Amino acid sequence: MTIQVDELWTAIAALATILMGARITRGVPWLARYNIPPAVTGGLIVAAVLGIFSAWRGVQIDFADTLRNALLLVFFAAVGFSAKLRRIASGGRAVLAMCALIAVLAVLQSGIGVALAAAFGKPLGLGVFVGGVSFLGGHGTAVAWAESELASQIPGALDVGLVCATLGLVTGAIVAGVVGTRLAEHAPKAEGHALAMPEEAPWPEDAWVSDRWLRVLLWMAAAIGLGLTVRPFVMSYFNVTVPAFLAVLLSAVVLTNVADLVRLRIDHAACDLIGTLALRVFLAIAMMGIRLSTVGAEVGLIVVATLAQVSLAVALAVLVIYPVMRGRDGAVAAGGFIGVAIGAMPVSLAAMNRLMLTYGPAPRAFLAVSLAGALFTDTANALVVQTMLTWFGPPQ
Repeated sequence: MTIQVDELWTAIAALATILMGARITRGVPWLARYNIPPAVTGGLIVAAVLGIFSAWRGVQIDFADTLRNALLLVFFAAVGFSAKLRRIASGGRAVLAMCALIAVLAVLQSGIGVALAAAFGKPLGLGVFVGGVSFLGGHGTAVAWAESELASQIPGALDVGLVCATLGLVTGAIVAGVVGTRLAEHAPKAEGHALAMPEEAPWPEDAWVSDRWLRVLLWMAAAIGLGLTVRPFVMSYFNVTVPAFLAVLLSAVVLTNVADLVRLRIDHAACDLIGTLALRVFLAIAMMGIRLSTVGAEVGLIVVATLAQVSLAVALAVLVIYPVMRGRDGAVAAGGFIGVAIGAMPVSLAAMNRLMLTYGPAPRAFLAVSLAGALFTDTANALVVQTMLTWFGPPQ
Protein backbone atom coordinates (compact mmCIF):
# COMPACT_ATOMS: atom_id res chain seq x y z
CA MET A 1 0.00 0.00 0.00
CA THR A 2 1.26 3.48 -0.90
CA ILE A 3 0.16 6.75 0.71
CA GLN A 4 0.72 9.82 -1.47
CA VAL A 5 1.39 13.00 0.52
CA ASP A 6 0.21 16.19 -1.22
CA GLU A 7 2.29 19.34 -1.79
CA LEU A 8 1.05 21.24 1.27
CA TRP A 9 1.76 18.45 3.75
CA THR A 10 5.06 17.70 2.02
CA ALA A 11 6.10 21.31 2.63
CA ILE A 12 4.93 21.16 6.25
CA ALA A 13 6.82 17.90 6.83
CA ALA A 14 9.98 19.35 5.23
CA LEU A 15 9.95 22.47 7.40
CA ALA A 16 9.34 20.42 10.54
CA THR A 17 12.16 18.07 9.54
CA ILE A 18 14.62 20.96 9.14
CA LEU A 19 13.73 22.40 12.55
CA MET A 20 14.03 18.96 14.13
CA GLY A 21 17.44 18.54 12.52
CA ALA A 22 18.54 21.97 13.77
CA ARG A 23 17.53 21.08 17.33
CA ILE A 24 19.43 17.78 17.12
CA THR A 25 22.50 19.56 15.72
CA ARG A 26 22.51 21.93 18.69
CA GLY A 27 22.50 18.95 21.04
CA VAL A 28 25.13 16.89 19.20
CA PRO A 29 28.25 19.08 18.73
CA TRP A 30 30.02 16.83 16.22
CA LEU A 31 27.19 17.34 13.72
CA ALA A 32 27.94 21.07 13.69
CA ARG A 33 31.68 20.45 13.69
CA TYR A 34 31.40 18.36 10.52
CA ASN A 35 28.97 20.84 8.91
CA ILE A 36 26.14 18.32 8.53
CA PRO A 37 23.07 20.29 7.34
CA PRO A 38 20.02 20.00 9.63
CA ALA A 39 17.95 18.94 6.60
CA VAL A 40 20.26 15.93 6.20
CA THR A 41 20.17 15.01 9.90
CA GLY A 42 16.41 15.35 10.22
CA GLY A 43 15.74 13.81 6.81
CA LEU A 44 17.75 10.68 7.56
CA ILE A 45 15.85 10.20 10.82
CA VAL A 46 12.50 10.58 9.04
CA ALA A 47 13.65 8.20 6.29
CA ALA A 48 14.70 5.62 8.89
CA VAL A 49 11.40 5.85 10.76
CA LEU A 50 9.40 5.56 7.54
CA GLY A 51 11.56 2.66 6.41
CA ILE A 52 10.88 0.77 9.63
CA PHE A 53 7.17 1.58 9.37
CA SER A 54 7.11 0.35 5.77
CA ALA A 55 8.81 -2.92 6.69
CA TRP A 56 6.49 -3.41 9.68
CA ARG A 57 3.14 -2.46 8.15
CA GLY A 58 3.83 -2.72 4.43
CA VAL A 59 2.90 0.95 3.88
CA GLN A 60 5.06 3.15 1.65
CA ILE A 61 4.96 6.94 2.10
CA ASP A 62 5.61 8.95 -1.08
CA PHE A 63 6.12 12.70 -0.86
CA ALA A 64 5.04 15.09 -3.63
CA ASP A 65 7.78 16.29 -5.94
CA THR A 66 6.38 19.36 -7.72
CA LEU A 67 7.50 21.74 -4.96
CA ARG A 68 10.87 20.01 -4.72
CA ASN A 69 11.48 20.39 -8.45
CA ALA A 70 10.54 24.07 -8.38
CA LEU A 71 12.87 24.75 -5.44
CA LEU A 72 15.62 22.91 -7.30
CA LEU A 73 15.44 25.43 -10.14
CA VAL A 74 15.51 28.34 -7.68
CA PHE A 75 18.61 26.93 -5.98
CA PHE A 76 20.55 26.43 -9.21
CA ALA A 77 19.57 29.89 -10.44
CA ALA A 78 21.17 31.27 -7.25
CA VAL A 79 24.27 29.14 -7.84
CA GLY A 80 24.58 30.45 -11.39
CA PHE A 81 24.34 34.08 -10.31
CA SER A 82 27.41 33.62 -8.10
CA ALA A 83 29.64 32.49 -11.01
CA LYS A 84 31.17 35.81 -11.99
CA LEU A 85 34.12 35.26 -14.31
CA ARG A 86 35.64 38.62 -13.38
CA ARG A 87 36.08 37.50 -9.79
CA ILE A 88 37.74 34.27 -10.87
CA ALA A 89 40.18 36.14 -13.11
CA SER A 90 40.92 38.66 -10.36
CA GLY A 91 42.39 35.89 -8.23
CA GLY A 92 45.29 35.43 -10.65
CA ARG A 93 47.12 32.30 -11.69
CA ALA A 94 46.52 30.44 -8.44
CA VAL A 95 42.74 30.65 -8.88
CA LEU A 96 42.89 29.67 -12.56
CA ALA A 97 45.15 26.72 -11.71
CA MET A 98 42.76 25.61 -8.98
CA CYS A 99 39.87 25.84 -11.45
CA ALA A 100 41.78 23.63 -13.89
CA LEU A 101 42.49 21.07 -11.16
CA ILE A 102 38.82 21.03 -10.12
CA ALA A 103 37.88 20.30 -13.74
CA VAL A 104 40.35 17.41 -13.79
CA LEU A 105 38.98 16.16 -10.47
CA ALA A 106 35.42 16.18 -11.85
CA VAL A 107 36.48 13.96 -14.75
CA LEU A 108 38.49 11.58 -12.56
CA GLN A 109 35.78 11.23 -9.90
CA SER A 110 33.09 10.26 -12.37
CA GLY A 111 35.51 8.02 -14.28
CA ILE A 112 36.42 6.15 -11.11
CA GLY A 113 32.75 5.82 -10.20
CA VAL A 114 31.88 4.32 -13.59
CA ALA A 115 34.79 1.86 -13.33
CA LEU A 116 33.68 0.76 -9.86
CA ALA A 117 30.09 0.33 -11.01
CA ALA A 118 31.32 -1.93 -13.79
CA ALA A 119 33.44 -3.92 -11.32
CA PHE A 120 30.40 -4.43 -9.05
CA GLY A 121 28.16 -5.38 -11.97
CA LYS A 122 25.95 -2.31 -11.55
CA PRO A 123 24.55 0.02 -14.23
CA LEU A 124 27.39 2.24 -15.42
CA GLY A 125 25.30 5.35 -14.91
CA LEU A 126 25.08 4.58 -11.19
CA GLY A 127 28.85 5.02 -11.09
CA VAL A 128 28.47 8.72 -11.80
CA PHE A 129 26.44 8.96 -8.58
CA VAL A 130 29.30 7.49 -6.55
CA GLY A 131 31.59 9.95 -8.31
CA GLY A 132 31.42 13.64 -9.15
CA VAL A 133 27.65 13.96 -8.72
CA SER A 134 27.74 13.25 -4.98
CA PHE A 135 31.25 13.99 -3.77
CA LEU A 136 32.21 17.10 -5.73
CA GLY A 137 28.58 18.13 -6.29
CA GLY A 138 26.93 17.38 -2.95
CA HIS A 139 23.32 16.76 -1.94
CA GLY A 140 21.72 19.34 -4.21
CA THR A 141 23.54 18.07 -7.28
CA ALA A 142 22.70 14.47 -6.43
CA VAL A 143 18.99 15.25 -6.25
CA ALA A 144 19.09 17.30 -9.44
CA TRP A 145 20.79 14.69 -11.58
CA ALA A 146 18.85 11.76 -10.12
CA GLU A 147 15.63 13.44 -11.26
CA SER A 148 16.95 14.31 -14.72
CA GLU A 149 15.89 12.51 -17.88
CA LEU A 150 19.39 11.09 -18.28
CA ALA A 151 19.30 9.28 -14.92
CA SER A 152 15.60 8.62 -14.35
CA GLN A 153 15.97 4.96 -15.33
CA ILE A 154 19.02 4.26 -13.16
CA PRO A 155 17.83 2.23 -10.13
CA GLY A 156 18.81 3.66 -6.74
CA ALA A 157 20.51 6.76 -8.17
CA LEU A 158 18.84 9.22 -5.78
CA ASP A 159 19.26 7.13 -2.62
CA VAL A 160 22.87 6.16 -3.35
CA GLY A 161 23.75 9.72 -4.34
CA LEU A 162 22.38 11.23 -1.15
CA VAL A 163 24.13 8.69 1.08
CA CYS A 164 27.45 9.26 -0.73
CA ALA A 165 27.05 13.02 -0.37
CA THR A 166 26.46 12.60 3.37
CA LEU A 167 29.52 10.36 3.75
CA GLY A 168 31.49 12.93 1.78
CA LEU A 169 30.63 15.66 4.28
CA VAL A 170 31.81 13.58 7.23
CA THR A 171 34.97 12.14 5.66
CA GLY A 172 35.82 15.46 4.00
CA ALA A 173 35.74 17.30 7.32
CA ILE A 174 37.96 14.71 9.00
CA VAL A 175 40.46 14.07 6.21
CA ALA A 176 40.86 17.75 5.26
CA GLY A 177 41.88 18.59 8.82
CA VAL A 178 44.21 15.61 9.22
CA VAL A 179 46.04 16.04 5.91
CA GLY A 180 46.24 19.83 6.21
CA THR A 181 47.64 19.56 9.73
CA ARG A 182 50.27 16.99 8.78
CA LEU A 183 51.43 19.16 5.87
CA ALA A 184 51.34 22.38 7.90
CA GLU A 185 53.59 20.86 10.56
CA HIS A 186 56.45 21.27 8.08
CA ALA A 187 55.81 25.02 7.76
CA PRO A 188 56.73 27.65 10.40
CA LYS A 189 53.99 28.89 12.68
CA ALA A 190 52.92 32.52 12.61
CA GLU A 191 50.40 34.70 14.38
CA GLY A 192 47.37 35.72 12.37
CA HIS A 193 43.83 35.09 11.44
CA ALA A 194 42.02 33.83 8.41
CA LEU A 195 41.28 36.27 5.63
CA ALA A 196 37.77 36.44 4.29
CA MET A 197 36.84 36.31 0.64
CA PRO A 198 36.51 39.76 -0.92
CA GLU A 199 32.97 40.96 -0.38
CA GLU A 200 30.91 43.36 -2.44
CA ALA A 201 29.78 46.68 -0.98
CA PRO A 202 26.62 46.43 1.13
CA TRP A 203 23.36 46.86 -0.70
CA PRO A 204 22.04 50.41 -0.21
CA GLU A 205 18.54 49.29 0.82
CA ASP A 206 17.62 47.64 4.10
CA ALA A 207 17.04 43.88 4.02
CA TRP A 208 13.36 44.37 4.88
CA VAL A 209 12.58 46.69 1.96
CA SER A 210 10.26 44.72 -0.34
CA ASP A 211 11.52 46.37 -3.55
CA ARG A 212 14.94 44.83 -2.91
CA TRP A 213 13.49 41.32 -2.88
CA LEU A 214 11.21 41.97 -5.85
CA ARG A 215 14.22 42.84 -8.00
CA VAL A 216 16.03 39.66 -6.94
CA LEU A 217 12.95 37.55 -7.63
CA LEU A 218 12.71 39.14 -11.07
CA TRP A 219 16.32 38.22 -11.85
CA MET A 220 15.81 34.65 -10.67
CA ALA A 221 12.53 34.29 -12.55
CA ALA A 222 14.26 35.63 -15.67
CA ALA A 223 17.03 33.04 -15.34
CA ILE A 224 14.53 30.22 -14.87
CA GLY A 225 12.34 31.45 -17.69
CA LEU A 226 15.26 31.93 -20.07
CA GLY A 227 16.69 28.51 -19.27
CA LEU A 228 13.41 26.67 -19.72
CA THR A 229 12.63 28.59 -22.94
CA VAL A 230 16.01 28.04 -24.59
CA ARG A 231 16.35 24.43 -23.41
CA PRO A 232 14.10 22.71 -26.01
CA PHE A 233 15.78 24.58 -28.87
CA VAL A 234 19.26 23.58 -27.66
CA MET A 235 18.16 19.96 -27.20
CA SER A 236 16.64 19.86 -30.68
CA TYR A 237 19.50 21.63 -32.46
CA PHE A 238 22.36 19.71 -30.82
CA ASN A 239 20.40 16.47 -30.31
CA VAL A 240 21.36 16.26 -26.64
CA THR A 241 19.40 15.93 -23.40
CA VAL A 242 19.85 18.96 -21.15
CA PRO A 243 18.33 18.75 -17.64
CA ALA A 244 16.14 21.70 -16.72
CA PHE A 245 18.30 22.68 -13.75
CA LEU A 246 21.44 22.77 -15.92
CA ALA A 247 19.73 25.04 -18.44
CA VAL A 248 18.71 27.37 -15.59
CA LEU A 249 22.21 27.28 -14.07
CA LEU A 250 23.88 28.24 -17.35
CA SER A 251 21.28 30.94 -18.03
CA ALA A 252 22.00 32.50 -14.64
CA VAL A 253 25.75 32.37 -15.38
CA VAL A 254 25.16 34.24 -18.66
CA LEU A 255 22.87 36.82 -17.05
CA THR A 256 25.18 37.59 -14.12
CA ASN A 257 28.22 38.04 -16.38
CA VAL A 258 26.33 40.18 -18.90
CA ALA A 259 25.06 42.32 -16.01
CA ASP A 260 28.62 42.55 -14.70
CA LEU A 261 29.87 43.59 -18.14
CA VAL A 262 27.37 46.46 -18.44
CA ARG A 263 27.86 47.37 -14.75
CA LEU A 264 24.33 46.44 -13.74
CA ARG A 265 24.50 45.26 -10.14
CA ILE A 266 22.68 42.16 -8.90
CA ASP A 267 21.90 41.77 -5.20
CA HIS A 268 23.91 38.60 -4.56
CA ALA A 269 23.35 38.61 -0.80
CA ALA A 270 19.58 38.40 -1.22
CA CYS A 271 20.00 35.93 -4.08
CA ASP A 272 22.15 33.66 -1.92
CA LEU A 273 19.62 33.74 0.91
CA ILE A 274 16.78 32.74 -1.40
CA GLY A 275 18.92 29.96 -2.84
CA THR A 276 19.85 28.73 0.63
CA LEU A 277 16.22 28.57 1.74
CA ALA A 278 15.29 26.71 -1.44
CA LEU A 279 18.18 24.28 -0.92
CA ARG A 280 17.22 23.51 2.68
CA VAL A 281 13.58 22.75 1.92
CA PHE A 282 14.12 20.67 -1.21
CA LEU A 283 16.97 18.80 0.47
CA ALA A 284 14.69 17.91 3.39
CA ILE A 285 12.04 16.61 0.97
CA ALA A 286 14.64 14.53 -0.85
CA MET A 287 16.19 13.09 2.33
CA MET A 288 12.78 12.14 3.76
CA GLY A 289 12.10 10.06 0.68
CA ILE A 290 15.29 7.95 0.75
CA ARG A 291 14.58 4.25 0.48
CA LEU A 292 17.09 2.71 2.87
CA SER A 293 16.47 -0.78 1.49
CA THR A 294 17.94 0.36 -1.83
CA VAL A 295 20.99 1.80 -0.09
CA GLY A 296 21.57 -1.48 1.77
CA ALA A 297 21.77 -3.36 -1.51
CA GLU A 298 24.54 -1.03 -2.71
CA VAL A 299 26.54 -0.74 0.51
CA GLY A 300 29.62 -2.46 -0.94
CA LEU A 301 29.81 -0.09 -3.88
CA ILE A 302 29.21 2.93 -1.62
CA VAL A 303 31.99 2.01 0.83
CA VAL A 304 34.58 1.23 -1.85
CA ALA A 305 33.66 4.35 -3.82
CA THR A 306 34.01 6.55 -0.73
CA LEU A 307 37.47 5.15 -0.02
CA ALA A 308 38.48 5.61 -3.65
CA GLN A 309 37.25 9.20 -3.84
CA VAL A 310 38.95 10.12 -0.56
CA SER A 311 42.21 8.59 -1.82
CA LEU A 312 41.96 10.53 -5.10
CA ALA A 313 41.38 13.85 -3.33
CA VAL A 314 44.27 13.26 -0.92
CA ALA A 315 46.60 12.24 -3.74
CA LEU A 316 45.87 15.40 -5.76
CA ALA A 317 46.20 17.58 -2.65
CA VAL A 318 49.51 16.07 -1.52
CA LEU A 319 51.15 15.40 -4.89
CA VAL A 320 49.93 18.42 -6.87
CA ILE A 321 48.66 21.29 -4.72
CA TYR A 322 51.16 21.14 -1.86
CA PRO A 323 54.31 21.00 -4.05
CA VAL A 324 53.05 23.78 -6.33
CA MET A 325 51.91 26.26 -3.67
CA ARG A 326 54.51 25.16 -1.09
CA GLY A 327 54.81 25.76 2.62
CA ARG A 328 51.93 26.98 4.70
CA ASP A 329 49.95 28.14 1.64
CA GLY A 330 50.32 24.67 0.18
CA ALA A 331 49.14 22.98 3.38
CA VAL A 332 46.10 25.22 3.76
CA ALA A 333 45.22 24.91 0.06
CA ALA A 334 45.56 21.12 0.27
CA GLY A 335 43.18 20.93 3.21
CA GLY A 336 40.71 23.28 1.55
CA PHE A 337 40.84 21.36 -1.72
CA ILE A 338 40.02 18.08 0.03
CA GLY A 339 37.05 19.77 1.70
CA VAL A 340 35.71 20.88 -1.69
CA ALA A 341 36.54 17.61 -3.43
CA ILE A 342 34.65 15.23 -1.15
CA GLY A 343 32.65 17.47 1.16
CA ALA A 344 31.28 20.91 0.43
CA MET A 345 32.36 24.56 0.43
CA PRO A 346 31.50 25.07 4.15
CA VAL A 347 33.68 22.04 4.99
CA SER A 348 36.55 23.55 2.99
CA LEU A 349 36.24 26.98 4.60
CA ALA A 350 36.05 25.50 8.10
CA ALA A 351 39.16 23.37 7.49
CA MET A 352 41.18 26.30 6.12
CA ASN A 353 40.13 28.59 8.96
CA ARG A 354 41.17 26.02 11.57
CA LEU A 355 44.55 25.55 9.89
CA MET A 356 45.23 29.28 9.60
CA LEU A 357 44.27 29.98 13.20
CA THR A 358 46.80 27.35 14.28
CA TYR A 359 49.66 27.82 11.82
CA GLY A 360 49.25 31.40 10.62
CA PRO A 361 47.65 33.20 7.67
CA ALA A 362 47.74 31.84 4.12
CA PRO A 363 45.79 34.42 2.10
CA ARG A 364 46.89 33.19 -1.33
CA ALA A 365 45.66 29.66 -0.59
CA PHE A 366 42.44 30.85 1.00
CA LEU A 367 41.59 33.09 -1.94
CA ALA A 368 42.44 30.45 -4.57
CA VAL A 369 40.39 27.66 -3.02
CA SER A 370 37.50 29.91 -1.99
CA LEU A 371 37.03 31.57 -5.37
CA ALA A 372 37.59 28.46 -7.47
CA GLY A 373 35.44 26.28 -5.21
CA ALA A 374 32.58 28.72 -4.87
CA LEU A 375 32.42 30.11 -8.40
CA PHE A 376 33.57 27.29 -10.68
CA THR A 377 32.91 23.89 -9.13
CA ASP A 378 29.20 23.49 -9.89
CA THR A 379 29.45 24.67 -13.49
CA ALA A 380 32.47 22.50 -14.35
CA ASN A 381 31.04 19.46 -12.57
CA ALA A 382 27.67 19.86 -14.29
CA LEU A 383 29.25 19.82 -17.73
CA VAL A 384 31.32 16.72 -16.92
CA VAL A 385 28.34 14.88 -15.41
CA GLN A 386 26.19 15.82 -18.40
CA THR A 387 28.75 14.19 -20.69
CA MET A 388 29.20 11.11 -18.51
CA LEU A 389 25.48 10.45 -18.15
CA THR A 390 24.97 10.95 -21.88
CA TRP A 391 27.50 8.15 -22.45
CA PHE A 392 26.61 5.85 -19.56
CA GLY A 393 23.18 6.97 -18.33
CA PRO A 394 20.87 4.32 -19.81
CA PRO A 395 21.11 1.06 -17.82
CA GLN A 396 23.42 -1.42 -19.50
